[in-house]
Amino acid sequence: GDFSANGSQGLITFSFGGGSNYASLATGSVNFDQTVEVTFDALPGSSVFAGGILGRFTGTSDTYMAQARVSTTGALSLRLTKFVGGVETTLGDYTLNDLLMAARSTVSIRFAAYGAFLKTKLWKGADEPSMWGIEVTDTSHTTAGTVGLFATNGTGAAGPVIRFDNYTVGPAQPWFGYYELQRMDTVTTNWQTIMKAT
Repeated sequence: GDFSANGSQGLITFSFGGGSNYASLATGSVNFDQTVEVTFDALPGSSVFAGGILGRFTGTSDTYMAQARVSTTGALSLRLTKFVGGVETTLGDYTLNDLLMAARSTVSIRFAAYGAFLKTKLWKGADEPSMWGIEVTDTSHTTAGTVGLFATNGTGAAGPVIRFDNYTVGPAQPWFGYYELQRMDTVTTNWQTIMKAT
């Protein structure tokens, strides 16, 4: 099948193109804090590969998904989406301009939820950043669902392998709002957060 383990990692090997595979735990929770390392064995020949974390998963048509996405050029992005009745909506999305992926590169993704508050971050290397990459509120899914992992093969070809390692699941702690100071980057014209304070 598409799911296997090599003794240290969980593997999803796609026997089809243009779709996703899901693996969820039997336990579920409204609030959670999950982290996993994702390795892409190769860069996609077209479209994207994605791997990441499921939250409040009640089926492929209703869930939250924190996605590490890699393009044909190795560009790496973080995306937070929701499926409601089979309809996907992007809640947050940004590209990590200073990071490029190569074949067999590994990134870490963390996804936490507490009530209506959702936040996720993505990084490469041993040092987890203190700042969250995406923070939003959403009330589409407020009851307990399962947690788990997923991988997406955006190409039309079978065969890509996406690996998962060091997966942890724990309870989320309540967090509070903050004031945020931003500045506009004159090169990319993107707003950059330079300070957060409670």
